This record gives sequence, structure tokens and C-alpha cells, in this order.
Amino acid sequence: MPFCSEHTLKKHWLSAVLFFVVCPVCATPLVDDMSANTTLRSINILDVVELAEISGVGACSGEGVVAVRVDRPRVGTNDVEHEWVVIDWPTMSVILEASAGDSIVDTLGFYEPVKPRWSLDCDWMYFRALHDGEVQIWGLNIPTGVQQQITNDEGNILFFHLSPDGGSIVYEADISRDSIKAAEKVLYEGGAIVDASMYPAAPLFNSLPLHGAWRAMRVWGGFRLPEHLLSQEPKRHRVLSVGDRVIRDANESEIAEMQRRRSGITSWMTEESASANWWYPTGFRSAVLSSTRQTAAVSVLSESADGVRNRTGIARVSEEDPSKLERCEDKRCFAKFILPINWSLDDNTVYFIAQDGVYWGATLFSWAPSTSSVQEVARYDGTLGALASGWDTRSMPCPVIDATAFCTMSSHDTPPQLAAIDLSTGTHQVVYSPNHQLHDRFLLSAKRILWTDRFNREHNGILVLPKGYEQDRRYPLILTTYACPGFLKGGIADGGPEYPLAEHGFVVLCVNSNSDDPPAEVTSKESIGPARYVAALAEYESAIEILVDKGIADPGRVGATGMSFSSQAISFALTHSDLFHAVALTNAGVYEPSWETRQFPGSGYTQYILDFHKIGPDQYSRSEIYEDISLSLRADRVSSAVLIQASDRESVFSFGAFFRLLEANKPAEMHVFPDETHAFHQPVHRYVNFTRNVDWFRFWLQNYEDPDPGKAGQYERWRKLRLKHCSNLKVEGRSHLPVYCEAA
Repeated sequence: MPFCSEHTLKKHWLSAVLFFVVCPVCATPLVDDMSANTTLRSINILDVVELAEISGVGACSGEGVVAVRVDRPRVGTNDVEHEWVVIDWPTMSVILEASAGDSIVDTLGFYEPVKPRWSLDCDWMYFRALHDGEVQIWGLNIPTGVQQQITNDEGNILFFHLSPDGGSIVYEADISRDSIKAAEKVLYEGGAIVDASMYPAAPLFNSLPLHGAWRAMRVWGGFRLPEHLLSQEPKRHRVLSVGDRVIRDANESEIAEMQRRRSGITSWMTEESASANWWYPTGFRSAVLSSTRQTAAVSVLSESADGVRNRTGIARVSEEDPSKLERCEDKRCFAKFILPINWSLDDNTVYFIAQDGVYWGATLFSWAPSTSSVQEVARYDGTLGALASGWDTRSMPCPVIDATAFCTMSSHDTPPQLAAIDLSTGTHQVVYSPNHQLHDRFLLSAKRILWTDRFNREHNGILVLPKGYEQDRRYPLILTTYACPGFLKGGIADGGPEYPLAEHGFVVLCVNSNSDDPPAEVTSKESIGPARYVAALAEYESAIEILVDKGIADPGRVGATGMSFSSQAISFALTHSDLFHAVALTNAGVYEPSWETRQFPGSGYTQYILDFHKIGPDQYSRSEIYEDISLSLRADRVSSAVLIQASDRESVFSFGAFFRLLEANKPAEMHVFPDETHAFHQPVHRYVNFTRNVDWFRFWLQNYEDPDPGKAGQYERWRKLRLKHCSNLKVEGRSHLPVYCEAA
């Protein structure tokens, strides 16, 4: 829960390196508090996969109406239902539910958030929606519940806003869908030239999903997300009259105003001044105007007062001198994510949310620029004003009615919900909970923990103890990675659903990886490999060591899940330690020889990969890197059972490591899922992925086989892997065999 009620500050109990918190100011010891309160009640894999997310919030102050866009995954139909839930704020009652269209999936596999706009009288809500393969502007009439398609453009709508008088919709449209199809036809018939525009993580044809269709995608420029073949063509800007639906081309001033709104700036805040002041988007570009519209609070990329890089700060900018930023220098004004919310009625104070990427807690602050006063209003565990799905926490607007902000709220034990927050006091009440059925399904069983590694880097995560936890018993441990925003559902890796694993007798630690630059000593030639892999290994080592030292975890039964960077970090750990006995990854390998086949010389993506791995003049050669970190070339050092469940678009990056593991007689299995990208977005694939990973961990770390006859073939394969692997270890003369070899 967001506030500390029954818990009080206690003396921590692990030599100043580990403590448990319900919120950042409350600490409570593990053994004393959790042993009697860890009975979980049927939080299963289906519950986790079908968890409803909030991907859009809008409010119209005139009538006190709030709208929430809710995404509900359905495994049975393998789709996601998107709906608008409209709430009357004075009574907090749902007055309307309506379709929000089909899923708009980005090229990483995440569902795009949607921001609604309102008519002046609050009767109409306008939003982008995907229907029948077209992204158009739709309107929902609140009094009648009637929904209408507003635009019928030949291209997909990318952005829009309403004119100040509410009479016109100004929008930006992509090049026509027919033109894109024609370009793809030419590509299909004439073949694709292989050049620097190829996106290494996808095929050249039918590459990635975009606006409801699988498109051939290319990357234009440096390290950025791919776009369709004609994405470099000029966009079209139109103006639609709401009353008579007449459409005309937008003029230069209307286009400029739309671009300013898209960037979150006003007419007196020029793009040049914003750029000169390191304007930085935290998900959406964040800015809030005062009531006079002559002053704005903005989020900016900054270096914090203590010299930490890549922090976001808050600043004030005024119409009087739009080229000057007045920055808040208080250390509390810097965080991973800053979201300005609203100004006070007298325009002297701005309220903002600081979302700490290290502790994954959110704090509501007030800042009075004229006096430099910063006050903490309230502190919350978890996320606030954020879209906590996907691999990052992206800021979402918190629309305001009077002095009440409507923000998304979620924590490790609180599923996503919409809260109404009194900005003056920080008190809140839940307005809408799309996952209300889960609230009474389990007792509090998870705690936030902090620990330090051998480099004195501070880390944190969420620890879940198994059902019926006993203090004098050691349990198998699973690390999920590499961030735990909001309700626990397998970490960003979507690898191991924490609560279902705890029901099956595992201790589970979801690790919020420290993304700060590694300290200088990590970059020494202790390892030629990139510093972040060395730092990640130290993070995992210290977490496991602490839980083992405390008598909670069994050091002979430790598993981990990984995706993207954490898959690489765990792959690195597999050949530099014996930490893990079973792992479940979405891709395998760190920097592999097989990757070279996807790197066009001189492309922006290639240069990014080389820079990340410190390959180049006066750094390291490819052969040096391979020798130190390549999983495929170091496969003989692996002692863990490795399960890989990859997307078809990125599976090519895992084949090299997987094949070498097989050659080295290591217990490895790989599955590939169709029509997935970086992250799995299809509910049925997420369900199968979770289920197989749980089975994998239970087999290797608990010697358990599900009696479901449909899984007989799976266990027959795994028993053969185990028998062969353990026989090889005995031949090698290993003095200490893994626990799972006892069952071989």
C-alpha cells in the first residue's frame, strides 16, 4: 500500500547492507514480520497474464468527467480488449464504457498509450483508435454513448489536437497506406538492397508490426526505433471542421502550433530555446502551464546536484524570457523521471512527481521557484502517474480538476488503478480499479529490500517469500529481472511470475537493476567485457549471498530470468560464475561471432553495438571481447540448465549460443514464437512462456514434474538432458554436483 500505517521504523538487521521497506521511510525486518503473513491465495499465471493495465487518462473539468483507457489481455481469444471507462468524478460512478479500438503495437511489442482530447462542453471525447487496419480519430459522445469515426484519412493519424475554440481538429497524418503498400510491392518484386538502413533485429520483409499491419521496416540514422519504408516522406497536416466535417490543409502557423503542442510547449516557447536548454522527454514531453499561460514548469535532462548524470530535473520558464530556464537546484528535484502536474491557484507553486528509478518509489513534491522552497507532499511505494508496462516506466499525464490530480497508481502488491490525489495534502482515494478481483486474493507477501555489492553500488528489489515460509528452512531462489515497476508480473523480462512461483515454494527476488554509470573500478581489466556486465554480475552475486547468509535461500538451487540486457548479463554470468543452476531467457549470448552477420559496416546500429562493447581503436578488438564474454565460445564453462524462449524476429541472435551449448553437451532447449518482436505482446504466448518457465524451474530446482499428461513429452526431453549433463559432470570429475543430479 502507498502509505505506512501499521509499520514503524525499526533497526535494520543485516550489517547495514539489507533492509526491508514498505515505503521509503519505513523499514521492517524480514523474519519477524513476514513469517506469519505470507499465505498467498491462488494468484495464478492466468491472473498475471490477464492483468488489466491503464494506458490513457483524460479529464474534462467543466463537468467533472474522467476517462480511463483500460487494456484487458485475453488468453482464450489471444487478443487485448481496449475500452474507455468514463467516470463521473463527483459521484465516482462509471457512467459509460465503450470500445477503444484494436491494439496499436509499437515496434518493440508494447501497446501504445492514448491521450484523449475533450470538447469545451465535455460532451465529446476524441481519441486515436485502430479499426479495420486504419488509425483514425474517433469521437465518443458522453451523454448518449454514441461513437463515431471523425476522420477518414488515407494515412494513419499520428497526432492531433483541438483548436482553442473547440471548433476544429488539427492533425498530422502519415503518408497514405496505399503508398506504403505500393513501396512494399516494389521491394517484394525487385528485392531489397542490403545497406545501412537494415534493422538488425528483424527480417528485411514483413519485419515488425505498425498501426495494425506487419510492415517492412528500416532504421534511418543512428540508434533509434525502426520505421516503415516511406517514413522519411513529409507528413501531411490537415484541419477538420468539427461541425461540417470540411477538411483543408493546415497553414504554417497551425502546423507550428501543432508541433509545439506535440512537444508540450507553448507558442512563446520555441523549439530552439527548448533544445538549447536540453529539453528532455520523460515518455511524453512534460510541461504544465500556469493559469495565466505565461509561465511553464518543464522537465529537463540534467546533472543532479551531487554530480549524478542522466537525471531529470524540473525548471521554470517564462514568456518574458523563454530562452532562460530557472532550474530547481534542490537535490529532491532530480530523479529518473520527473512529471510536472499542476500549478497552485496563485501560480506561485508547482506540483510534480519524482519517480525514482533506483528505488521505484514515487514522491509528490511542491516547488516555489520564487523562494526556492521544495516541500515533500506525500511519498508512495511503486509508480505514480506512469504507464508501468513494457520495459520502462513511461510518464503519463495526470489531468487535474480543481486541485485534484488523477494519476495511475501501482505497486508490487497493488494492481494498476486510478487514484484521485489532493495536491495540497497528498491524500488519495481510488477512483477506478480494473483489477478489483485481485485485491482480496492474497495477503501482503512482498517487501522492498536494499543491498550493496562489492563495488559499494546500492541495489534494490522486491522479495517474495513462499507460501508457508519457515525461518529454519532454505528455499530455491529465482531472480527476476531487470526492473519491477508496478505490480509484480515477472519483471521486465516477463520470465517468472513472482506470486505463482512463491505459491510453488520459491523465494523470488525481482531485481531493479542499477542503471547508473558503473564506478571506475568496475571498468578495470578485471574483465575485458563491458563494465555493465561486470556490474550486473556483482549485483546478482551480492543479492544471492545476502539471502543465503540469512538462511533464506539454498545456494545449490538458484535460477534467474532475463530479457534484452538482462539476458546478456545472465549469459555473461553463466560463464563467469556458478551462481545459477537453471535460467530462462528470451535471448542468449552477450556479444557473439554470429551477431556479425547482422551488422552492416558503418551503420548507426553497428556503431552503437561496438561502442557499447568497447570495440574500436584504443579499446578492444573483437577477438578480445569474444574470448572474455562470448557465451558461444565459452559454452564449456556453463553449468546451468538454459531455456530460451525467443521471438521469431530476434531468434537469430540466440542460435549461435544455443548451438554451441548443445555441442558442449549442456542442458539447453530453445523455443521460437511467431509474430513477436522484442517483447511478447500476444497473451497466449506470454501464458505459454510463463507456464514453461515455471515448469523448467520446478523440474531443475525442485525435482518436480507436472502430472498433466499433455506435458509428458516435455519431461521426457528434460530428463534426457539432465541425465546426459550429470553424466558428463561425473566424467569431468566434478567434486560438487548440482542438486538436480541427485534425481538423475
